[in-house]
Amino acid sequence: MTSVGDVSLDSGATLTLPEGVTSVGYVRLDSGATLTLPEGVTSVGNLSLYSGATLTLLEGVTSVGDVSLDSGATLTLLEGVTSVGYVRLDSGATLTLPEGVTSVGNLSLYSGATLTLLEGVTSVGDVSLDSGATLTLLEGVTSVGYVRLDSGATLTLPEGVTSVGNLSLYSGATLTLLEGVTSVGDVSLDSGATLTLPEGVTSVGYVSLYSGATLTLLEGVTSVGDVRLDSGATLTLPKGCTIKGHPQADPAVARQRLINVARHALAEPKRLQMNNWHDKRGGCGTAHCIAGWAVHLEGDAGYALERDVGPAAAGVLLLGIDASKLFFLSNDDARSALEGVLAEAGEPAPTIGA
Repeated sequence: MTSVGDVSLDSGATLTLPEGVTSVGYVRLDSGATLTLPEGVTSVGNLSLYSGATLTLLEGVTSVGDVSLDSGATLTLLEGVTSVGYVRLDSGATLTLPEGVTSVGNLSLYSGATLTLLEGVTSVGDVSLDSGATLTLLEGVTSVGYVRLDSGATLTLPEGVTSVGNLSLYSGATLTLLEGVTSVGDVSLDSGATLTLPEGVTSVGYVSLYSGATLTLLEGVTSVGDVRLDSGATLTLPKGCTIKGHPQADPAVARQRLINVARHALAEPKRLQMNNWHDKRGGCGTAHCIAGWAVHLEGDAGYALERDVGPAAAGVLLLGIDASKLFFLSNDDARSALEGVLAEAGEPAPTIGA
C-alpha cells in the first residue's frame, strides 16, 4: 500500500499507517485522536484538526495542502515542507512552519489567532484577519493578494512589499502600506476604517467607500478604476488623476452640469428613478438616476462615455467626485439634495412638468 485516501478520526480513535505509504489525502482529527504516519510519507493533502487535536508531520513531507486548525489544535511541520495551501487558524491554535517554506496560500485568522511567517516566504495569497487576529510577514515577501481586516486585527507588512491586491477594511480597521508599494487593487472601506497609502502608489483599482469612510489619494496617483461612494463618504483625488483613463471635469463645468441635472430631474420627478441604472448599452428607458441624468443630458457623447466606463464612473467624470455621494440616495433624498443644489445656486425650484 502506497496511497491512503481521506482519514477521519474521532476522539479516542487511533490509526497507524504502515511503512510504504507515501501519500495521504484529507486528514481530519478530533481531540484525543492519534494518527501515526510512517517516515516515507512525502505528501499530505488537506489537514483539519479540531479543538485539542495534535499532529506532527515527520521529516520527508514536502507538500501540504490546506490547513484548518480549531482552537487548541497543534500542527508542527518539519524541515522539507516548502509550500502550504490555505491556512485557517482559530484563536489558540498553533501552527509551526519550518524555515524552508517559501509559499503560503490564502490565510484566514479568526479572532485572537496569531501567526508569524518566517524569513524565506516570498509569496502569500489572500489574507483575512478577524478582530484581534495578528499576522506578521517578514522580509522577503514582495506581494500580497486580497487583504480583509476587521477592527482590531493587526497585519504587519515588510518593507519589500511592492504589490497589494484588493483591500477590504471593516469599521475601525487600520492599515498603513509602507513606501515601496506601487500597485494597489480594489479598495473597500467601511465607516471608521483607515487606509494610508504611500507616495509611490501610482494606480488604484475600483474604490468603494461606505458612509463615513474617507480616503485621500496623494499626488502621484494617476489612475483610478470605477468609483462608488455612499452618502457621507469622502474621496480626495489629485488633479491629474484619471478615472478609467478619462480626465476629471473642470470643477466649474461639473457644478454647472449638476445644476442642469437638478433643473431637469426636479421638473420631471417621475423620471428620477434612483434604483434604475443604465446598462452597458445605455438602455434604461425614459427614467434616470442622477448619474443617468448627467449622461442623458450630454447626448451621444454622454452615452458613449457611459458605455466605455460604466454609469457610476461616467457620473463622476461629468459631475465631479463630490457628486458621487448623491448616486446611491433614495428617490426622496435625491430630490431633497437636488433642491439644495438649486437653492445654493440661487434658483427657485422648477415648475413640475415644465
